[in-house]
Amino acid sequence: MKMSSNLVIENAKLTRYLLVYQPKDDKSKYLAQYGYTLENWQVLFNRVYQYSS
Repeated sequence: MKMSSNLVIENAKLTRYLLVYQPKDDKSKYLAQYGYTLENWQVLFNRVYQYSS
């Protein structure tokens, strides 16, 4: 999948939403299965940008 090269992801989107348990529509457990956690959120951040270019 090709993403826009103008992609902007706010750090808070990862550190306060995607990687934090949410009672409804939680995504953090799914991402943790692939090694993405709050402790290494920068890895997910970099991977998204890597695949967007």
